[in-house]
Amino acid sequence: MNPDHIARPKLPVLLAIGLCVLSWCIFAFGLISPLTPSEGHPGTLELAVFAGIPLALLGATAGYSRERWLKISAVVQMVLLAIAASYVVRLTW
Repeated sequence: MNPDHIARPKLPVLLAIGLCVLSWCIFAFGLISPLTPSEGHPGTLELAVFAGIPLALLGATAGYSRERWLKISAVVQMVLLAIAASYVVRLTW
């Protein structure tokens, strides 16, 4: 079978929007305690869970979405989340 003819699965719009909302909820939950400067420097596990997983969800949304506006939105959200996560980490150093 020729791999050029195998199509990637596409995400429905509501599922893609739900993944975007879920990624921001995970990051926001991390800001409640594990990623805040009052708790000290966040470890690798905290960064992987509360910043890495949301970035991966947004990346999957950008990669598998059908609509162009949804892809652009997911990429913009990835950039904003990465900036916010790096700012929080920089506050603890």
